[in-house]
Amino acid sequence: MKRYFLSFMFFLLFIQQAQAKINTSYIKVSLKKIPPQPQLLAKVIPQRIYKLSSSINGRISSFKINTGENIYKNSFIANITSPTISSKEKILKKEIAQTKKNFHIKQSILNILQNEYRKHLISKEILLENKIKLEKTKTKMKTLQIKLQSLQAQKQLYSPVNGKIINVFAANGDYVKAGETILKIISTKNRLLVRVYGEEGNKIKIGQKGWFYPQQSSSPILVKVNAIIPNPNIPGTWNVYLNSVKQKPNWFTGEVGKFIFITKSHYAMAVPKKSLVMFAGKWWVLKKTTDGFQKIRVSLLFSNNNYAWIKGKNLNIGDRIIVSKVYQMFHENFSKNYEDPN
Repeated sequence: MKRYFLSFMFFLLFIQQAQAKINTSYIKVSLKKIPPQPQLLAKVIPQRIYKLSSSINGRISSFKINTGENIYKNSFIANITSPTISSKEKILKKEIAQTKKNFHIKQSILNILQNEYRKHLISKEILLENKIKLEKTKTKMKTLQIKLQSLQAQKQLYSPVNGKIINVFAANGDYVKAGETILKIISTKNRLLVRVYGEEGNKIKIGQKGWFYPQQSSSPILVKVNAIIPNPNIPGTWNVYLNSVKQKPNWFTGEVGKFIFITKSHYAMAVPKKSLVMFAGKWWVLKKTTDGFQKIRVSLLFSNNNYAWIKGKNLNIGDRIIVSKVYQMFHENFSKNYEDPN
């Protein structure tokens, strides 16, 4: 009786396995039109806000900048008067003047020695020794002049960019410390910020283009992605930064509008979303073959609630893709059928 019972149980197990194989369904890869990309909210933001400060302690003079003014790169902003810098400047100027004097003396001596050398009155070694002395003096003079220029540069402030003054924290006659912010400049070179959610951020590529439609303009602006950064303040979201393709786009800081990515192709291979398997950071599908299935690595172009548009080598329109028990089958006999994802 026990033997019959065991035989019956093995028979039931065989039937269940056969049904599992029969229930494994597939669908043919089809060519479908990629749906219109969703519209995203976009905002024009400055690329950077610059904090301008003095590198030395001193008193401000010739300062005529006001909040709201436009300013151009390398425009003069203010002088910084510092007794310490003025003292160092006097010492350097005196040293430069003395070095110049020594240079001219050594130049005159070398001219005389060159005439004597042509008359064979001195050796070549003596002439060469004086040439080296002259070059050393010349090098010293250049070094001192560079130091003076660097010192004088600390006494004046210039705008680092084209922009607009948004804050002023000092006035003529004020004493400022080194590193203390004197004013803030918002760059006129703006970029576009778009926020996306979840796995949509993984689909966006550097250089990808799209159209920005400002609310206050009828003309769209062509932009391209230059940075994709996870948003630390809102988990699961991505900040996508885009620059205008044109050098001077017709937009302004704070302007909002809608944004739509440009898709490279209107049609692509489409499969049910449930046929995809994520493994080792890559997307895979199971292509049905005469003797089982083949794992095919694919790239995800676009997806919605039901379908995924993909591309991949060794995958064509009409190929049969398994759509049930995909995850179990993909990892079936994993140790025996391991495939390096690379």
